[in-house]
Amino acid sequence: MENLLLSGTSINKLKMEFENLKQVPFPKTPTSDSLYDIFSEIVELDGHIAGLVSSLIRGNMVQRKLVFIDEGLNDKINSYITTNPNEAEELLTYRDYKAELD
Repeated sequence: MENLLLSGTSINKLKMEFENLKQVPFPKTPTSDSLYDIFSEIVELDGHIAGLVSSLIRGNMVQRKLVFIDEGLNDKINSYITTNPNEAEELLTYRDYKAELD
């Protein structure tokens, strides 16, 4: 089982990026049922990522298998955007910013 533990330089960069991310406004709750389902998955993923990053910043090891990119969620977002391009822009922007932390 592989664990992640970052060096001082990486931790400092991660802290800075995490602080920047906390300043990004979370997307508003959508009114569309299908977009709300995607939004709910992003909320769950957001909490997961925040927990992992917080653990690493505190110097704890994190199991590599817990760090993942949810391609199924990306597929859902991309599919939704294809049929409703104007409605998912805020979620897409937020998702893309989060992906930069990976």
